[in-house]
Amino acid sequence: LKPVQAASVSGDSPSSDVPADAAWLRVLGEAVAEVTAGLRAIASASVPLPEVGYEGADERGKVFAEAELAWPDQKLVVLTSTQDDQAADWRSKGWAVLLSSTEGWADEVLAALKKEIQG
Repeated sequence: LKPVQAASVSGDSPSSDVPADAAWLRVLGEAVAEVTAGLRAIASASVPLPEVGYEGADERGKVFAEAELAWPDQKLVVLTSTQDDQAADWRSKGWAVLLSSTEGWADEVLAALKKEIQG
């Protein structure tokens, strides 16, 4: 993937490179500002794309919680500061939960995803 300057995605100063991949550009455009810096770091690695605005549903389809970012195959979610009260709901369903208000959350996402990929 050919990198583009982050400024072309978010209008911020170009502090990091972002893959010029339409799917990642879409994810960066859909995500709230609170997670975009971390997403840029995640986008530069070879890991699966997250789903933005993910709703966790039980076996009957009833929504039990929402997350800004989710990797359903890995059962991993990132919650924003307005969603952190839902962490227990996610954990009770067996999901790993990271809070975007926690420093280094993007590194933790990368570590978890790479561990999953490597088996």
